[in-house]
Amino acid sequence: MRIAPVLAALVVCLAALDCAFLTGAYPCDDDSNCPSDSRCEAGTCVAAGGEGEGEGEGEGEGEGEGEGEGEGEGEGEGEGEGEGEGEGEGEGEGEGEGEGEGEGEGEGEGEGEGEGEGEVLPCTIDLTVASATASANNSLNGVIGGASCVRVTGNLSFTGGSVSSPSRADRIVVVGGDLSINSTALTSTAAFSALFAVDGTLTIQNNGGLTSIALPQLTRAGSIVVLNNGNLTTVDLPALRAVGGILQLGNNPQLSTWSSDALTTVDGDISVANHGSLCLEVFEDLVDSLVGYGGTLTQTLVTGTCPP
Repeated sequence: MRIAPVLAALVVCLAALDCAFLTGAYPCDDDSNCPSDSRCEAGTCVAAGGEGEGEGEGEGEGEGEGEGEGEGEGEGEGEGEGEGEGEGEGEGEGEGEGEGEGEGEGEGEGEGEGEGEGEVLPCTIDLTVASATASANNSLNGVIGGASCVRVTGNLSFTGGSVSSPSRADRIVVVGGDLSINSTALTSTAAFSALFAVDGTLTIQNNGGLTSIALPQLTRAGSIVVLNNGNLTTVDLPALRAVGGILQLGNNPQLSTWSSDALTTVDGDISVANHGSLCLEVFEDLVDSLVGYGGTLTQTLVTGTCPP
């Protein structure tokens, strides 16, 4: 066997292939000309690097709560959740990188609404009257008739010496305008026992025989004016909570007792003048106890003796 010629031919062959068989550096046009573990780079198959993939996930949650108040109380709660996911891929020479982004947003809203107890009238309105004037005890008989719970949307007036015991006045619950009791022969306000609210001004003046004002159900008034009642000794307003305007007392020389323990709000001024029997401290204490007070206290010649 002739071994030498065969070896010589093999050497020539290897040289022609640039020793690709021994070195693995095969010439190439693209990756398809290279072995599976190589890639084509600059016309030559080279060993491939590694590839890596990464994934990331993120989650977020949010919660919110809210509360609200009305004339009463209310509560509300809300919750929100959000999730986000992200994926990333990386390539390198034998290394892999992964990035992940996650976002989560949550929003929660809560609203609460409450309705407190509104005004509860002592009866159900069964008659509404635009306005009325009473100059005699029976003046309201034809206006009110058989109704038992009356709202007057406008002004209501009692005036003149013939008014001493006005019939059907005890059926009047709400006066949307002004209520005037002026120059009557009344000795008390017992005839107005059902009066609940006066949206305008309650004026009681020039009633020479009036000794007491007692309105047990009156809860609010736009303003209150009590003037020139020479024999008035007592004012008792146990349910009165709010006066939207002024509170004025003047020239009631015998007035010694004022009571309005439920009163919390007076939006206007308080004026007390020419009361030789009334203790000023009563109104100073009243002002101190008010939750809402929008005016000032003025006094003139309030010289009554205060209790120890």
